[in-house]
Amino acid sequence: MGRKPAAWFLVLTVVLVLVSPQACRKPSRNVLAPEYGRGSQEFDQRLNAAKNKQEYDSFLKERETWLNGLVLKYGSQRLTVEDSIALARAYCDLQRFDKAITLLEPLSRKSEDPELFKAFVNSYMGAKRSGDAALLLGRARTVVKDLKGLAHLYLLVGLSQQKIADAIPLLETALRYPLPSQWDRYVPVAMNVILTYGGLSSEQSRVFLKGLKETYRGVPTILTAVEGKERLLNFIGKRAPELSSSGRWINSRRGVKLSSFRGKYLLLEFFAPWCSHCRASIPLVEGLRKEFSPKGLAVLGVTLFNGSFFDGEVKIEKVGRQKEFALIEAFAKKKGMDFPILVTSGKRVYEDFAVQGIPHFVLLSPEGKVLRFGIGEDKEFFSYCQTLLRSGKR
Repeated sequence: MGRKPAAWFLVLTVVLVLVSPQACRKPSRNVLAPEYGRGSQEFDQRLNAAKNKQEYDSFLKERETWLNGLVLKYGSQRLTVEDSIALARAYCDLQRFDKAITLLEPLSRKSEDPELFKAFVNSYMGAKRSGDAALLLGRARTVVKDLKGLAHLYLLVGLSQQKIADAIPLLETALRYPLPSQWDRYVPVAMNVILTYGGLSSEQSRVFLKGLKETYRGVPTILTAVEGKERLLNFIGKRAPELSSSGRWINSRRGVKLSSFRGKYLLLEFFAPWCSHCRASIPLVEGLRKEFSPKGLAVLGVTLFNGSFFDGEVKIEKVGRQKEFALIEAFAKKKGMDFPILVTSGKRVYEDFAVQGIPHFVLLSPEGKVLRFGIGEDKEFFSYCQTLLRSGKR
């Protein structure tokens, strides 16, 4: 898994396939003049009968020329909103998102039609103008009475934002509505962004998760993710369980118990060498350790035997447990991870600490109680740790 906070943007490689250009296809045949319907049918037949790529590309160019002619012939004054949407979708099908945008732009300032916003947002996303798409959806929030039909676009555009602050209001809007099933896999990603960066209190987080459970009560994958987050919230303030999985230890001959760290803050780090975001988070952990070890911070790592090995450089498809342990040990040494690390095949310890993705961090108080969780390269988590440890509170 290995998600980092910014990892949510990696999903876009997959998400864009769902909306651009395919989502712009199939213009409605009955809203434009009969000329459009006849011409579209003719070009569809010619494209289907194309003998080779050269002929196919030639027909596409002819189709664009024909669309340009329709726009000139009917003009913006004679085209209805429905006509403009149909033509814009046809331009999207040709990946001429610039022309679709030009056609729709004048209408966006005066129309409340959700279909117009759909076509316009898809055109912006096809043109890789997610910032403009976000602004447009901001306007839609004030003029469109029912945003349910646009919810998937709020999700898409929210996940495409470079700045977390721009993403959160879009994602919050998206998750107020049930999304089509093809978007289910992205709901937990949006949920994690909101919970991690949305500035919600524990009680607000519980209300947010309760709403998600009601909205997606028939979707097991989403419910599992939501319930995992609820477990995390319910865990905070409680005493952490002992490590329940056995295994082999790095940097400790006999292994350790969490209770042996009483009197110190303890940072649990769940990681894997193959996880790029885990590797990227190692310097963040090392920064904390370097500054606060003398002031009472300890670190303990947990990772799984995987049956293979990859650390960004060395890749071995199948490896025996003894060899894998040696490779993980060498990885830890190379990365300066000289604290105790449990290497286990048992997943119970992951379940005990509600680990759904890695890297996953848990900060325990000197009394052994859970103070906070962090997922990925969660800078807010590390900032929280720094503030707490610098305060000298026990």
